[in-house]
Amino acid sequence: MDMCGCVYEGQYLRVGQVVVTKGCDSKCVCQASGLVRYEKRICASGEVCGVKDEVRGCQLKQGHCMVHPGAHFTTFDCMRGVMGLGAFEVASLCDQTSAQWFRVVVDVRVCSNGAYPNVATVYVFFKDVTVTVNSQHNTWVNGKNVSLTSTPANQLFVSIADRTVVIKRVSGVRVTYSISQEFFITIDYHLACKVCGACGNYNGIVKDDMTTADRQSSTDVTVIVSSWRLGTSLAVACKNADSPSTHSI
Repeated sequence: MDMCGCVYEGQYLRVGQVVVTKGCDSKCVCQASGLVRYEKRICASGEVCGVKDEVRGCQLKQGHCMVHPGAHFTTFDCMRGVMGLGAFEVASLCDQTSAQWFRVVVDVRVCSNGAYPNVATVYVFFKDVTVTVNSQHNTWVNGKNVSLTSTPANQLFVSIADRTVVIKRVSGVRVTYSISQEFFITIDYHLACKVCGACGNYNGIVKDDMTTADRQSSTDVTVIVSSWRLGTSLAVACKNADSPSTHSI
């Protein structure tokens, strides 16, 4: 009898198995002889109730900014628009003196007749290392070609899974770039209101994203994104996209 499990909302639970309720406001623990113990809980600040790896629980709240094929983009706070051609600073830590500083740049190009504009190269800068990935998933760390998976610096991981390159820093930044040229940057909640760039400041207010790099208000998304375009020194021919640019960005 002491090995009998429990039935909770039509689901059989083994002794010791835990199920979190839909709102993550309590958890149910299966005890011996079919008894279920309920324990109240609450997600901490910076967490949100969600499902990860098919398990419900309090997950770290994160902001997502993305650039889809055709250069359609969505900011951390869900402003949407279309990027032009060129290199754009999509996100960076505003405080350049911080040990957690990072900067992410995407280079948008049209590399064949009739093609849509796409992210052709991704540049990720940290204090101690720079990672460059092109559309063929060739990857360079500080200008040196590397094979995936690698750990090029302390708390920095570069890997490939499901035809997607993942650049992840333990400090709370994750960049993914797929073979279909979809780009995502994910930042943890503790970086909210601390980031700059075309992806916005991640403060939950979409209206704040309607400002240019020099903090001027605008109703034109194209103008806003264009203000984060970098100098023309990066705009080299598409045939050179298979090697990391040595130009200043």
